Amino acid sequence: MLQRLRLYLLGMTVVLLASQVRAQSDFDGNAWVGWHTDIRMMYLVGWVDGRQAGAWEAVSAVAPELRSKWTEDPRIAKLELEVTVGQLLKGVNSFYDDYRNLTISIRSAVGIVVDEATGRMHWSEKDLVDLRRRESTAKGTKP
Repeated sequence: MLQRLRLYLLGMTVVLLASQVRAQSDFDGNAWVGWHTDIRMMYLVGWVDGRQAGAWEAVSAVAPELRSKWTEDPRIAKLELEVTVGQLLKGVNSFYDDYRNLTISIRSAVGIVVDEATGRMHWSEKDLVDLRRRESTAKGTKP
């Protein structure tokens, strides 16, 4: 048990320090595939928490009276994430199984998984080719 706790603490420390040295949005599939599952889970939990906190802050700033109707008001309920961290983990793992996606940022990959899982948008191969090209161009590498 103590060994597992140490592993978690080490993992959290590495992620936190790495995100300070290199912007979180710069992590891509090449980083993802090198991470242990526990680190991947911590990243996704942080992503979900950050998204929910951002949505809460936006509602608070624009219409604070709607905070009490968080899940009742359809305009606000759309902000609630309908995908579990476990589903995100499976989806992002599957996304990076395609070696062509390894240069796509984790931030983008999670967004794609959410879009696909909720039915909000289907990402066609053309969409993915365009995204690979854009992200490679932004990094100064070839797609």
